[in-house]
Amino acid sequence: MSQSEDAFSTADLPAAELDLLREVIRSLRGLRYGTVVLSVHEGRVVEIHRTEKIRREVSRTKSDGGDSR
Repeated sequence: MSQSEDAFSTADLPAAELDLLREVIRSLRGLRYGTVVLSVHEGRVVEIHRTEKIRREVSRTKSDGGDSR
């Protein structure tokens, strides 16, 4: 793929596609762990589904075999 094929410009996008792109970006912002899924029906995005996972570190104590940190 050439560099010109990789280039992306929003200048030529219709307003509806720009709005969709903004929604996808909004869904991705602040997401540390998780997924963003686009559902497509008849060639059109009909749903953006965002699932966020919250990972927390579990500290272990000496009584359960780990060291406390």
